[in-house]
Amino acid sequence: MMTRARRGPRPAQLWFIGVTIVAVVGVLLGIHVLSGDRAYTPQAAVRQYFTALTERDADRVVDLEPDLDQQSYAISVLQSPDYRPPARVRIGEIVRTGSGRASVETSYTINDQPFTSSITVVRDARRSILGLRTWRTVRTLAGVQLNSPFFSGPKINNRLIPQNSDAVPPLLPGGYRVTSAPNPLADVPPAEVAVPVGAAGAADLTPRLKAGARMAIDPLVAEYVDRCIDAVNHRKPTRDCRFVAGVEVRAGEMITVDRYPRSKLVLSDHGIQVTTAEKGRLWVVAPEAHDRHVRYSVAGFVYLNTDNDPFFSPRI
Repeated sequence: MMTRARRGPRPAQLWFIGVTIVAVVGVLLGIHVLSGDRAYTPQAAVRQYFTALTERDADRVVDLEPDLDQQSYAISVLQSPDYRPPARVRIGEIVRTGSGRASVETSYTINDQPFTSSITVVRDARRSILGLRTWRTVRTLAGVQLNSPFFSGPKINNRLIPQNSDAVPPLLPGGYRVTSAPNPLADVPPAEVAVPVGAAGAADLTPRLKAGARMAIDPLVAEYVDRCIDAVNHRKPTRDCRFVAGVEVRAGEMITVDRYPRSKLVLSDHGIQVTTAEKGRLWVVAPEAHDRHVRYSVAGFVYLNTDNDPFFSPRI
């Protein structure tokens, strides 16, 4: 009895199987790409970035721009209820700027202010599926310039700026609320600031002196005057006591304060500027001659220390 050799698949069958596999893979890949889970085009990267901002999805934002992982302050204010994400986002044309690099013209609004930004995206070599690499955004953070002559403890979205920071840490695009910690001398109304992509925003804080500011500052000025008079009487004048620099004190004479000056206060770029509205008066007591009086003025600035307490610094 003879047996036939078993035949393998015919070429037509192999072709059909191959086409079927390719088709299935293509469909799965298409579903994956269209699902929006990965940014396989520059526009998709930008679109998903703005969507993550709208949803305050910090993990997704970091996923799309890994460099943000170290920006804990930016992430914390993003998740604040006071954060206002960009709105009316329109993704525009791609401009190729190099191999694996592009920019996407994007328009949007923040606090109803219109902005247009050229957002840089790069290919992310670490992520691939069947040869397709994703894109990610870069350098989207920006700072905030605080324009205020006098305030303390600035907060962004009710989060204190770290004390070891010389400036406001970079922020993600969006709208923010800038406030100040309680100030013993001035009221600082909150300010709204819009931070576009990669460009600094400006917060104009306009402090107003409290009604009792002068009553709090005059004792500081009086304390300074007393210190200077004591130094002169003990023949140990200091460089910061300019107001008594021209007062001649002879041997045996003493100076006493007859009247302290009445201060005039002005908010300036450096703090609260103190000048003299009404001059003070000193008595020079001379045992062997007539006593004489000298009028004087005081000038300087009042600042707040780290404990939010005011102190007077004379102008030298």
